[in-house]
Amino acid sequence: MIEEQARQTDSAVNVPVHVPVQVSPPSHAFTEKKRVLVVEDDFLIRLNTMDMLEELGHDIAEAASAEEALALLETQTFDVLLTDMGLPRMSGTELACTVRERLPDLGLIFATGHHDLPDVPGRLRPVLLQKPFDMNDIRRAIEQALGR
Repeated sequence: MIEEQARQTDSAVNVPVHVPVQVSPPSHAFTEKKRVLVVEDDFLIRLNTMDMLEELGHDIAEAASAEEALALLETQTFDVLLTDMGLPRMSGTELACTVRERLPDLGLIFATGHHDLPDVPGRLRPVLLQKPFDMNDIRRAIEQALGR
């Protein structure tokens, strides 16, 4: 919590009195910064998703394809993979299965218009984030993907 000082005046002696005021973080704020890889072939959806994740306070990286995502996963560490299911060439489901073989504890979110989750190996259950989504939907999906 951020603590700010509010100034008030005691009318009897006209002496300033400091009263602590509790200011809550925004309701959409996430308590812990996470590293999120966003995989989306549609540029505008990817950009919008990244904007929301940044506003939530997360560190993000982007990929326009599963192949780009795999290359990033070879050199960087992530807490969550947020992927579209309908990627060209290698689908989001194939990407997730490939990644989970190496990283079974990676949080996994499928951003899609579909209503069903694919079966993916790993300790943590994947999360369905239905399009269109907003910042609160993303916040909840990350919490669920990390087993909270």
